Amino acid sequence: MSNVHPPLSWSLLPLAFVAIYFCGSTFASTNFGQCLLDIQAGKFGPNAGVDNFGHPVSNISQATAIPYEICVIACGGDPEPFSWSDFSNQFSAWLLPWLALLSQLPLEPMIISKT
Repeated sequence: MSNVHPPLSWSLLPLAFVAIYFCGSTFASTNFGQCLLDIQAGKFGPNAGVDNFGHPVSNISQATAIPYEICVIACGGDPEPFSWSDFSNQFSAWLLPWLALLSQLPLEPMIISKT
């Protein structure tokens, strides 16, 4: 007698995706945008923010970046939750031009038939 498992029903697949989505969004809790706003508000001192090149700024409200050490202290070490809308916008902005270029290539068969 063989131990045969029944095949996974395709109707359970959407349920699995929903469960994975909610589990991922519950564990990832860091909001880096809010963290930068807190640093710009001066909650972590006047020297917590830097410019895009890593240089200290004279006015903390003009900070556009955060040193890694302060980021871990202020924001924690958790990842930011996955945003499907951000991903789809950025991915389609990259993918669509490549698909347009690919559609212009002459993809003809290499063998010339006698028809």
